[in-house]
Amino acid sequence: MAAPPALDRFLALSPDARTQPEALAPLSQVLQACAQGFQPAPEQRRKLVAALLATGNKLADQGDSPTRSSFLALVCTLLKILGRSPAGTEELGRSDGVRVLLRLGGLPRIADLRKPAQTPPLADNDNDDNDHDDEDERAAAERAIDSFEADPLSQPEAEALRCLANTLTLHPSAREVFPAVLLADEARKALHGLVRMLGCRGAGFLAGRLLFLLTSLPSDLIAEIALDGACVAALQQFAEQYLTILRSPAHAAQLSTGTPANPPLSDILREHLKLAYNLMLQYSRAPASVPEGFSRPSSPSRQTLSPPTGEVESAPGAKKRFWRTREKSGGSTTSSPDLNRDEASPPDEAEASTSPPRSKSPLAFAKRVVGAVKSSSSPNYSPNTTPKESSPQPPAAPYASQQTEGNSPDSLSLTSAHLFLPLFQPYLALSVSLPLLVPVPATPLSPAAPPSFKDPSPLVRAALNPLLNFPLELEELSGWSTSWLQYVPSRISSEDGTVLRGGGIGSLGERLLELLRGVCDAYFPPDRVPDEPKLLTKRDREHGRALEPPCAPDEWIPTGESVASKIDEILGPVVLLLRKLSMLGEAQFVFRELLFPPHRDRSLPVDRHPTLTGHLVRLLSSVLLRNTSFGVGEFLYNLCDRSPEHLVRAIGYGVASGFLQNRGELIPPPAGEDADDSPSVNPITGAYDPPSNPADDEAPMSDAEKEREAERLYTLFDRMARTGVISAENPVDRARAEGRLQETSDEREAELDRLRREEDELEKEVERDMREWKERRRRATEQGKDPAQV
Repeated sequence: MAAPPALDRFLALSPDARTQPEALAPLSQVLQACAQGFQPAPEQRRKLVAALLATGNKLADQGDSPTRSSFLALVCTLLKILGRSPAGTEELGRSDGVRVLLRLGGLPRIADLRKPAQTPPLADNDNDDNDHDDEDERAAAERAIDSFEADPLSQPEAEALRCLANTLTLHPSAREVFPAVLLADEARKALHGLVRMLGCRGAGFLAGRLLFLLTSLPSDLIAEIALDGACVAALQQFAEQYLTILRSPAHAAQLSTGTPANPPLSDILREHLKLAYNLMLQYSRAPASVPEGFSRPSSPSRQTLSPPTGEVESAPGAKKRFWRTREKSGGSTTSSPDLNRDEASPPDEAEASTSPPRSKSPLAFAKRVVGAVKSSSSPNYSPNTTPKESSPQPPAAPYASQQTEGNSPDSLSLTSAHLFLPLFQPYLALSVSLPLLVPVPATPLSPAAPPSFKDPSPLVRAALNPLLNFPLELEELSGWSTSWLQYVPSRISSEDGTVLRGGGIGSLGERLLELLRGVCDAYFPPDRVPDEPKLLTKRDREHGRALEPPCAPDEWIPTGESVASKIDEILGPVVLLLRKLSMLGEAQFVFRELLFPPHRDRSLPVDRHPTLTGHLVRLLSSVLLRNTSFGVGEFLYNLCDRSPEHLVRAIGYGVASGFLQNRGELIPPPAGEDADDSPSVNPITGAYDPPSNPADDEAPMSDAEKEREAERLYTLFDRMARTGVISAENPVDRARAEGRLQETSDEREAELDRLRREEDELEKEVERDMREWKERRRRATEQGKDPAQV
């Protein structure tokens, strides 16, 4: 499409003339052409962007007037359209460009707006049973909807902020400039304006996206945002309002509906969750020193925080639940005997002398366990892994490092967790309350698709990500109000109507297992095989050989497609959270009872089971799902008391050896266990070996069996020689080189058959002649003749 003449006319105007009414017509024509598909050349785009930024900066200094409003609408809209392409828009990502866009976005004005009075929440005593019925939920949802602030942005301001969001996404260097521009203003007006908009109906999406991009890189603003508390309070309030609406069936559908001016509340919440994850992650990596007089929300009855060190001192009588003993946790000491067979045996003296003394402090024990996790290096986890969003995202991933729990560098400490503690309860509730599956809406090209675990709710996945940043020892802060293992919503006892305390694995563990099982069944169905298995060769197909379900995950993942990264993006945070929960004593025993029950089926190897345990063991051996396989290995290792021997007994040496090798803890294969009254367990597969029949062992092999065995041995020798496993020469090749083995053909087989028939006939003729000669000698002897003359 050719450039409109109005473009040259507008660029030919002087800077002052571009703000006069005569510039409205050419500017409007240029906008109309760009909206219809005109794409300026990079040099034209560069000149036009510079002119628009200068014009917008001049207009921002003028007073309100109808002409100014029309100019700003045209300038900001045209900047947004031009900013969709990175070519020729570099000026937008520089300091001056970012500063102008912030002015045009009206953030200083919004920072000075007064917040409206909040609608009081629905009182708990409105219902005598303290249990909200449908009317209470409807009334609470209506109040929550009314409590959202109206969008304070004008149309030009919204377009300018959309242009800024596109610039920060398309120009990575702009994400380094953005914090510096905000820090240049000592009053932090623009920053306060962004935080102020988080709770607004339409502007909340733009504010969340801009703050998410702002926190994608470390900067001094991270500590200011975290310590100020206004951002965390806004995120908490929005999440609680969302949950209130979600609990009302009559209003829940409104969460996913929106207009072009007001995006759905679910989209705003997703931006909030991404922002919360980035903010917690960046603050945990470089926490600022706590300013003098800064107070943390803590309960004196629970613990005392020491500002210089951040150590936590539990008050007398406080409940310590981290890594509790099995007896105190309510776990059966006799469950899963396969994992704990050697538990009663005394430790080796050398081990006892080198191991650190045991401490009764749950925090000290937590540090020991997390230290053991940190000391293990795994090639299966890349620190630069980035999850894919609907638009290009900065390098901040839900699992950006393998050290994402406990006191690792990428997890909050107990001290800094207090800043974000208000977010734990609502985000935990969102993770377990939001529907896992969402139907795919119809499009002009395809009809509506039923919900599937191949694409679970992105909102649930976004809610799980911030939980990764909370420390493992979270329950030491304020008891059950921040417990990983609580039931959300609370469960009521059927006997006396009291609220049941959490325990076991809680709602979060149940949700994680449900999500893991659903995704595995959808992508790796255990009752079928792939249409084009990778392990089957052409020779296998010619001989009618086929794979038997269940198949390994790598068999199901197409080669050269992005399916592996998508599955890894879904399952990575799930298995890391399972790993985190499995380091809590009560959850460990419940997971063990579910995955390794005492009387589980041993007739098949564990990796052949169609159960969730089978899925986990097969994921452990995946090469394409590196993040998931690492998290699964650590999860199973925790369930086995971080003991290589227990892990081998639980899943078999064959599948455990690779994981143990990566950890540098590979042990020799265990010896088989003989028992007179029960079948023995194969230490390699973890399954029972079938009893052998002596009669079968002595039965000779048929010719067909000998041929198949010879072919199998030849193939095995050839593969090991080509991969460098052995250096010995294949005996078949040696026999062929020495002339003891010759290639066969149909003609040679026919010739060999003819020679064998001639030899048989000759042998029969010789035997016949010998019988006749013996008969003549016998008759000669009877007649008195000399036998030698016969």
